[in-house]
Amino acid sequence: MGLLDSLAPDLLLRKKRDSEMEEDLRKHWLRPGEGLLLWHAPIPGYTGGRIGDELRLPHVPVRQVPEHRFGKCDWPKPHELTTGPGFDGIDWADDQAFSYWFEARQGEQDAVWFADHFTDGWGAAKVVLSDQRIAVVYHSAQLRESGQSLLTTALELPAGRLADVGMPFAGRSVPPPRVIRLGFADGSALYLRDDLTRLRVERAWQLMRG
Repeated sequence: MGLLDSLAPDLLLRKKRDSEMEEDLRKHWLRPGEGLLLWHAPIPGYTGGRIGDELRLPHVPVRQVPEHRFGKCDWPKPHELTTGPGFDGIDWADDQAFSYWFEARQGEQDAVWFADHFTDGWGAAKVVLSDQRIAVVYHSAQLRESGQSLLTTALELPAGRLADVGMPFAGRSVPPPRVIRLGFADGSALYLRDDLTRLRVERAWQLMRG
């Protein structure tokens, strides 16, 4: 069984992986006194987005990102109707190949920095939000170069760089899926498609309220 086979959309399995990820973060990532707000298990799929008027389908990293140990990803490629002329990006969530989307005016904005890490299709990178920081975290064993810690933080920003967390509907499917929206203070936004979107976002809202 390959990695993608093990990531079948079974909610019980996803909840189990969610709990395992939470345990790893609490043991190996959180600082003393830091509160965990939002996290997710691996989400396979490709990344699309928009920088200004330029659609990136699929997105290619603007900056260097860590190399992982996986080979070529066998996740289904985006449909030609999604990547062809005339596609405006609104329907990205209707193509199951895409699990991530971003909107930014410029390539230096925060959502692009995060989106760069989700371009391999494997879902090795995870977004983690605490009451102190928002970060991209990998399990170190999945990286070609890593330290001794179980988890590697590849990108980290102060929590204040994030303006809001939401779960809007996306696409034009019936019913449309809810996705996680991370809105940054610079006006850019990152979207994640996940079967546990409502659980993750409502849990984060509750923790933020204290």
